[in-house]
Amino acid sequence: MASSYTEYFQLNQWAAEDKVLRAEFNEDNRKIDQALRALAGAVPRIVTGTYTGDGTESRLIDLGFAPKAIYVSTQAGNTYASAGSGHYGGLALAGHPVQVNQYMVLEIEGTGIRVHFNRTEYFGIYSNVANTIYHYMALI
Repeated sequence: MASSYTEYFQLNQWAAEDKVLRAEFNEDNRKIDQALRALAGAVPRIVTGTYTGDGTESRLIDLGFAPKAIYVSTQAGNTYASAGSGHYGGLALAGHPVQVNQYMVLEIEGTGIRVHFNRTEYFGIYSNVANTIYHYMALI
């Protein structure tokens, strides 16, 4: 039988003269399993990928999961270009899209992201330019 225990999870620790019991190992494994299960739900996952713009005004790209946050840029790394005032992406959070005035650039929608292509008199929304490769990094 263990004569001492670890500080945080009270796992068994045996001294040289202690008799090791299988039940103590099983109990330790149960505690570790429960702690890892709780931790697995708390650690966010990062998913990366690409999409190619198709030039439509509004397009939903299904990612197969509901992201908490997503960062989009062009393959060249652009999210904004001052020449021509173009908005190519940025960081969108659930319920907090990338938006310029009333124009959406990028937003989380269901299990994907909605990207846009629109040229106004003063600036451009370019998160879906035809034949442009975009990179994304999503937080689940």
